Amino acid sequence: MTKFFKISFTDFLFYGIFVLLLTGCNTRDSSEFESTIEAEPASVMPKDLWIADAENWTNLDLKKKEDYKLYSTYSNSDKEIEMHFDPEKKLFLVRLLNDPKFNQNLFCEEGRIVFSNHSTQNDSSQWMAAYANGKAYAAAEKAAGDWKSRGIDEVPIDFNAVNAALKTAADYQRKELKQSYHSRFLDNQERITAAFNSEISLSFSLNVRKGDKVNIDLTDDSKDVYFIVEPNNGSNMEHSSWDGIAEKTGDMAIIVYAVNAQPGKKFTLKAKATPQNQEIAQVR
Repeated sequence: MTKFFKISFTDFLFYGIFVLLLTGCNTRDSSEFESTIEAEPASVMPKDLWIADAENWTNLDLKKKEDYKLYSTYSNSDKEIEMHFDPEKKLFLVRLLNDPKFNQNLFCEEGRIVFSNHSTQNDSSQWMAAYANGKAYAAAEKAAGDWKSRGIDEVPIDFNAVNAALKTAADYQRKELKQSYHSRFLDNQERITAAFNSEISLSFSLNVRKGDKVNIDLTDDSKDVYFIVEPNNGSNMEHSSWDGIAEKTGDMAIIVYAVNAQPGKKFTLKAKATPQNQEIAQVR
């Protein structure tokens, strides 16, 4: 990473982790998102050690880095997050949605949160936080066009919400890297052709938001394949086509079965989710 001021972010991060270790914090595996965010009260890190790096992340060009995005709810509520993935299926940005007070972006690298940026919707107030070893331990507020270091306890952010969002994002990150489905429908892919080999079923994933209009269609010349939808929206029926309304935000599994599957048997599955407030159908 490009160096700013006298120390690079990598050096800074090692320094931060070293400090946390001295205070009795346990080191965790950096290959996974941390699921515990604890605020360090009155912890102030000099701004010249990290603000430039943080600003560099907040100016991220999504068009260059993003391959696709997914949605989910978190914290057992209707609150949603928007998750952005790169071409390697790595999650690098999580946005907290449905918050009446703040716009909140969580920036991630190497399986852990690195920085977060928070701005109020009613005025120009803006805060940042830096993280290491699963803890927010440096914060800053933008005042009069300049960043001022602040204690974590001074930041009006609910870090429990940050933690809940990251836990959900971690589940999706593992799911994407493991690819626990045969294929995923994306913005530029509403039609998938697949074939049965030794499987008795194949699972496909369609990401939806609550209230979306969902259209699914399965074609097969022999007419001996069918699918079910999970969550099944109140129906356990077998379908060759299905139209409905998404009851919740997140992944909808479409599981295709064959009555007498022969190795190499092909079928085509089409699926799209369209926001109800859009007159022109589009695939997300």
